[in-house]
Amino acid sequence: MKHSQTRVSLFAQVAVLSGLLVGLAPAVRADDKHPTVACSNLVLNGSYGFYRTGVDADGPGVSIGIIVYDGHGNGTVKQSISFAGVFEFDLVGEFTYQIDDDCTGKAFNGDGVETTRIVVFDDGKGVYLMGEGDGSAVIGVGSRIHAPGRHDN
Repeated sequence: MKHSQTRVSLFAQVAVLSGLLVGLAPAVRADDKHPTVACSNLVLNGSYGFYRTGVDADGPGVSIGIIVYDGHGNGTVKQSISFAGVFEFDLVGEFTYQIDDDCTGKAFNGDGVETTRIVVFDDGKGVYLMGEGDGSAVIGVGSRIHAPGRHDN
């Protein structure tokens, strides 16, 4: 059970994953011909379907799930995962997040430890995620599926 809680914590941060994709962050910013819109926690608000893939200490893996961002820096995640062929379904977790004005951000587990890097794109309609676990290389992509106020998990 403790292993499952650690994995949920590690990946609730998914919710939160973007190292290889952080290089795309400049593309998230508007160029000189378009006005720049500052991001904040408010831009992530609603339910997002996501997938993740990569390798962690347990081996190669994938996951799919729903992340709910509240627009105030709090979130929940429900996901099903498979690492090294071991499946776990409907794992849930809570996290906090902070989005900076350049649309990059971080997610933290319940102990306040940074677990995920985030890049918000398309005015909050999507997120790139990168997990920060030791020995892991896990990235993910999320897309808004419910607008604010309609986030059933």
